[in-house]
Amino acid sequence: MKVTNNRYSHRNLTSLIVNEFVIDNSASDEDFTFKFKQDKDQAASKDIDFQFVGSNWQGVGSVAGMVNHAEQGDKTAKVAYSYTTISDDDIVVPNNTVIRFNFLATFRASF
Repeated sequence: MKVTNNRYSHRNLTSLIVNEFVIDNSASDEDFTFKFKQDKDQAASKDIDFQFVGSNWQGVGSVAGMVNHAEQGDKTAKVAYSYTTISDDDIVVPNNTVIRFNFLATFRASF
């Protein structure tokens, strides 16, 4: 069993990050079952007052908020972050196979 995690940024869409997972079960005689699950909630940001925002797409989460302290004079930035969500379903990698899947995230700020 070999698990590889690669992260890529887009050349033109600089706010897009691709998080790629490759799970290689090709050398095993047994299926491999696992779950991607967040063990705990992330602590609230002290810098940005994030609030969850509704999404029109299944499997996509979004948060937005204002920066608590202006970084450029008196200009306060509004920040938005969207990401693909992780399923609570079991993921099965059959023996002698390799699977590949991606999670996407994008981050945007405006003054």
